Amino acid sequence: MKVQNPRVAEITAASPQGLYHWWSPSFFFAALILIFGASCAPMQSPSPDDQTADSGNSLRQRETDVVAAARKNLGIPYRFGGYSPQTGFDCSGLVCWTYEQVGINLPRRARDQIQFGQPVAKKEDLKPGDIVVFKDRRSRTGWHSGIYSGLGRFIHSPSQGKVVEETSLDDQYYARRFAGARRIPRDGSDKAMYVAYQEQLKAEKSASAANPGNDKAQAAKANKNNKSKAKNSKHPNKAGKAALAPAKSRKVAAKSPPPGKSMQAAKTLAATKP
Repeated sequence: MKVQNPRVAEITAASPQGLYHWWSPSFFFAALILIFGASCAPMQSPSPDDQTADSGNSLRQRETDVVAAARKNLGIPYRFGGYSPQTGFDCSGLVCWTYEQVGINLPRRARDQIQFGQPVAKKEDLKPGDIVVFKDRRSRTGWHSGIYSGLGRFIHSPSQGKVVEETSLDDQYYARRFAGARRIPRDGSDKAMYVAYQEQLKAEKSASAANPGNDKAQAAKANKNNKSKAKNSKHPNKAGKAALAPAKSRKVAAKSPPPGKSMQAAKTLAATKP
């Protein structure tokens, strides 16, 4: 007579129908169905809110990377035409180099950077990584650019004899010359914009090659006008006085003789008459 294990007897008694004992084929069949069904269940796609959150995190990370790359160059000397930490930076060179570190190409000139990307209407809307541009007469090109770093400050390479520094937008000099700000898109459209910019540069070079003296003549004329304005600003009343002063006559009026000599000449003339 076969003796049944007491533990098995307890499990059998707890399951009156005896269909799903752990050792039965039906139990293993049910387990396989559960496992197979779980593995074939469709994966739930992320919700739009989750996608937006991921995109926002990526954007903030890109902005942080831009500012971090710019901060690494604090203290690097200014150099006109400079484009790297080894050679030094001018203002637009610093902006270009910084954005290249995050895979974005920008126009080289500050006057072109103000036309690139999306405009930022107000200073209050600025975000870290935005490009800020100023009209600066002391610059050789008349324009100056930098990178907004947050809290009302921006990183830039100011001018000859100075170094890359962080300055407040409320600084009196720059507050008066603020010309606007641009936000560089992170959706890939920056590449198409850069291609269009390169085409524009080619067209400008072709036009300059066709009229080589035109640019020099315009530059000389602008330089002459600037000197004239500067001279008049130093002596604002000089031109007015010159206009009101009477012109000197080329002919010198005959000098009249003194009264005594005139009477003596008259007497001598009368005595000689018959």
